[in-house]
Formats: sequence, structure tokens, C-alpha cells
Amino acid sequence: MFSPKSRAALVVILSLLAGAILGIVADRTVLAHLGRRPPDPRRAGEHFARMLEHRLDLTDEQKREVEAIIQRHADANETIFRETQPRIRAQMEATDREIEALLTTEQKTKFAELVRERNAHHLPPPPPH
Repeated sequence: MFSPKSRAALVVILSLLAGAILGIVADRTVLAHLGRRPPDPRRAGEHFARMLEHRLDLTDEQKREVEAIIQRHADANETIFRETQPRIRAQMEATDREIEALLTTEQKTKFAELVRERNAHHLPPPPPH
């Protein structure tokens, strides 16, 4: 069905996919601090599939197989995101507390507003308990 070169390329792509998904989750902290909305982790696979399609000029069959592979792993990727997101949020809160400790009373008021804006616009809500 696939040549050995195509199979090898697909294995490399799949390895990169796992790293890309985890990288997106880790990158959320940086994006939030830069004021950019992070990508929805549930859609990361779709974005990755489109990027592969365009950059690797995948055949129609390769596109279907890549999409199927991404779909097969979607639930596990979502689980990883849900498990790590609270840790990322906790880390951001610890960072905020350390920064706040350095600020004057006036700066603390402004900082608190900036943090509220960041959290309202750039972070998903905390998971239900």
C-alpha cells in the first residue's frame, strides 16, 4: 500500500504529532503572558493535520490516514490537557504571587486587574471538582 519511504515518513510525522500536542499544552503559559489567546487543545489535531497536508503535500489517502490517526489519539490528548491544565494554572498563580510581592500598593491594584483580564480572556475556566 505505502512504499517504505512513505511509511518511514508517516512514522516520523506521528512522532512529531505527539510532541506538537504536548508542546501546545506547555506553550499555553507563555501565550497567556504575551496576551495572545492560546489555541483550543481540542482543535490542535485539526490544525496539525492541515499543516501537514500543506507542508508535506499529502496524498488524499495520506490525509485520510493522518486524520484517522489524530482522531484515534484525540481522547488521550484531551485527557493529558485536562490533567496538566490545573498544574499550569497553579504555576501561573504562584508566579503572580511572587510578582505581586514586589509591587507597591498602587501597582498591586493595577496588576490584579491585568491578571483578571488575562484569566478572563486567555485561560480556560478551571476544571470542575
